[in-house]
Amino acid sequence: MGKFNNLIVQIEGFIKKYYKNEMVKGGILFASVLLVSYGLVTGLEYIGRFGSGTRLFLLLSFIGVNTYLLFRFLLIPILKLNKVGKRLSIREASLMLGSIFPEVGDKLTNTLQLNEDKLNASLNLELVHASIEQRASQLSAVPFSTAIDLKDNKKYLRFLLPIFIGLTLVAVINPNWFLDGSQRIVNFNEEFIEEAPFEFNLISPDELIEGDSYTLQVKLTGDEIPDEVKIQSNFGDYNLIKKSAVLF
Repeated sequence: MGKFNNLIVQIEGFIKKYYKNEMVKGGILFASVLLVSYGLVTGLEYIGRFGSGTRLFLLLSFIGVNTYLLFRFLLIPILKLNKVGKRLSIREASLMLGSIFPEVGDKLTNTLQLNEDKLNASLNLELVHASIEQRASQLSAVPFSTAIDLKDNKKYLRFLLPIFIGLTLVAVINPNWFLDGSQRIVNFNEEFIEEAPFEFNLISPDELIEGDSYTLQVKLTGDEIPDEVKIQSNFGDYNLIKKSAVLF
């Protein structure tokens, strides 16, 4: 039954292409959600500077969502493409092909059904074989391989590309959005003290002789300069004298 075997090969080819299409579509979906969730989680932490519990929740949420999507939309199609696990049967694939090619749907289903019933003792096997071969010959001319076009997945790139471009711009303009947010989330159990928006620069000598007079002078640099500067010592806290907007 060469013609019928060729028909089965064509249907098997459709099943493989179906899972390849699911793999490509799932890969684009997974990449989109991965990028969005990464930007969202790191951005929330960068702006909010949450405590350890919230950072752990963000980390677990990120891992959980993306692990599920990776398994559901990428790994499962790959496994089924390699015939691991339950996959589309020939009958299920024929029903899908029938919806895509309505003109051969009933004929395809009837041909498969006839092949399944060929062992019925009441049937003339030679006549059944001839009928199956004739129908299979007609069905083999149908381009089942065109039922799925992998290039159609390009339409999903219109979601992925803007996300990628947007996150790239954020990374260029403010890389700390990702760097600081990622570091604090991954190390969720550590305490991070927010850096001051200014720095102290010592102008006076950093060494002195005991008993000599010493004038402490510091210059402040940064985006925000405080109005007061204090010095802590064993004898108490003292305000430095403000000489200018940045010099104390």
